[in-house]
Amino acid sequence: MFVESRTEPNEESNTPIQISNDEDEVYTELNKLKADDSLLEPLKEKLRNLKKENANVNINKEEVDKLVEDDHALRRLLVARTNKVEKAYKMAVETLRWRSELRPAKLRFADFPIAGSQGVWRFAGFAKNGWPVILVKAKLWDPFKYSIAEYVNMVAFFLEANEKRM
Repeated sequence: MFVESRTEPNEESNTPIQISNDEDEVYTELNKLKADDSLLEPLKEKLRNLKKENANVNINKEEVDKLVEDDHALRRLLVARTNKVEKAYKMAVETLRWRSELRPAKLRFADFPIAGSQGVWRFAGFAKNGWPVILVKAKLWDPFKYSIAEYVNMVAFFLEANEKRM
């Protein structure tokens, strides 16, 4: 397999980032990236300001508070956007809009009765590294029996529940 590979400097830190068309190699390089903790406070400040401007953006203030206090989640946002605060902030705003609309922490099985009753998604325990594992039995999945909204509720419920187990 031909793999094109080059190195480009990271705009924020001058640390080279490996660019490749080999998916495994790209995944490995991204997994090596660590959040720059010095960027946590600027990101938190932008989010606090968002809360003050909240009249225009239709975002739940409780969700903003929860995110501002969750350094782990903020680090994930920074890593996902290669430690670029503005891009991490935009991603956070979109996440907050979605969470404010859906409210995944308040979802219950009653919010996805048909999708939940199929038994497709189950908590399967913990991996050796302590992360929660979701077992998905695709052969049980019959998406024509319920709406997309119900499926979104179910996925959000399971992801939220398993994130709490971490």
